[in-house]
Amino acid sequence: MASASWLGSTTWVQQLADATGMPLLPGSIDTMLWSMVLFYATYAHLAELASTLVLGRKRWDSFSPATQKEWRMRTTNLLKGLIIGVYATYLVVAGVGGRSDRTELVDRMFRRDVAVERLGGFSVGFYVWHLGVLMQNFANEGVGNVAHHILVSTCMMSIYRPFLAHHLPCFLAYEVTNIPHNFYRMSKILGHARMATFHSAAWIVLFFLFRILYGTLASIAISQDFVQLWKQQQELLLPETKAWTAAQLALVEDQTLMIRPIPYWVIVWCLACTVFLASLNFTWFYKIARSTGARLCGKRKATTP
Repeated sequence: MASASWLGSTTWVQQLADATGMPLLPGSIDTMLWSMVLFYATYAHLAELASTLVLGRKRWDSFSPATQKEWRMRTTNLLKGLIIGVYATYLVVAGVGGRSDRTELVDRMFRRDVAVERLGGFSVGFYVWHLGVLMQNFANEGVGNVAHHILVSTCMMSIYRPFLAHHLPCFLAYEVTNIPHNFYRMSKILGHARMATFHSAAWIVLFFLFRILYGTLASIAISQDFVQLWKQQQELLLPETKAWTAAQLALVEDQTLMIRPIPYWVIVWCLACTVFLASLNFTWFYKIARSTGARLCGKRKATTP
């Protein structure tokens, strides 16, 4: 059985969940809150503490304030990649919750998955916290990163309808690419050229495998499901199940099929987000490949007599 958390048991949260059509939200709202606290604490305090233990206080104090700020963010992003990316990949590869048996559209779209709900809550907590950081430095971060966080967060919230729980881990697995990315940035700060080159190469390879190759296939698969769902809802082909409310959350077991009409604007929004994120991955990959190529060419020119 699943049960609402201490915050999710409050009347106002359950009313909010019912009003937004997300009756499963109360079960994960605590996870979102604690995730925000964890990443804030990591950025504000724990990153410096861990760094001084590993690098030494003298090395840390030698960093400029701007470098210390970047290092704290790299540490926080690394933690995010290790937790979210690795766990999402595990859910997909291990087939947790009978993922490989979900051959029907209703199973992929409406099958409740408690593990994914917790992963989604943890991820939303990070993106909401990080969005606040990005907005404080909007001039340097640009529209792309801010839009990415807004799109990802709003789409992930759909799993509490429930909706898209089968597909969500496929996209959160992208976070694995941030592991070598942050190690690469850290290696540059420390002046370890060989380690930076190694992690840069690993970053490009994983980015291509996870976001371009696998990501394109995942985007096509979910887009096809969106189109099929649209057609079935229009033709009234979806079977009906009990309309659960947030107050009845404790009665809803893991892997319960909860078929609920999905507003067409939600389908359109999630489809648009899927296309945008896929396009963003290609844009980022082009920029990564171009900057890496320019850097390698620069090294070759420098070593050429």
